[in-house]
Amino acid sequence: MGASLSWLATKGKSAATVLAELRLRATGVKGLEGESPVVGAASEAGWYLVVADEAEHDLIGPAVVERLSAACEVLTCTVEEHVMFSKATGWRDGRRLWTVTHRGEDGPVGIEESGELPPEYAGIRDALVAQQAAEGGAEADVDMLFDIPVALVQRFTGYKHDEPSPAFEAQGFEVLESADGGAGKKSWIGRLLGR
Repeated sequence: MGASLSWLATKGKSAATVLAELRLRATGVKGLEGESPVVGAASEAGWYLVVADEAEHDLIGPAVVERLSAACEVLTCTVEEHVMFSKATGWRDGRRLWTVTHRGEDGPVGIEESGELPPEYAGIRDALVAQQAAEGGAEADVDMLFDIPVALVQRFTGYKHDEPSPAFEAQGFEVLESADGGAGKKSWIGRLLGR
């Protein structure tokens, strides 16, 4: 079974502020990514991470992240391992700075890049492209390119969905729910987006 998740990590705003802006509240109940609809955790490095159990969730959509990134930094990532799709974005002060996308439906080929990518990106990309070549390139049974967007976000936040993430696991993930009193994702995200 493959993961289908979306996450965002903020730096420069408190967890309470992030939750208020996302219209979420902490429940005090421990949870795991992929087993609860939405979970959150803070790292000692100052990142607050929110993980939703769905690829390309509206939580990481431009309408939400543009507002959330005002006066702070936000990194997003989404993965759909069933089709080897991954995407990461970087935002600051209400503006998207960069995007990196891999669409692996047709095999381990291709990375789409746009914007002003962080200096760390080239080394991550080049290392994973070299690993893909060593495994047999486009004919390989593995898709190392899928990890390029994911590894880029991990480089800054310390979180990767399929590896231990001590930066966040020390405190543990907590189940989050709508602060608006509505039931279900559509009610919460619809209200957040003004729908």
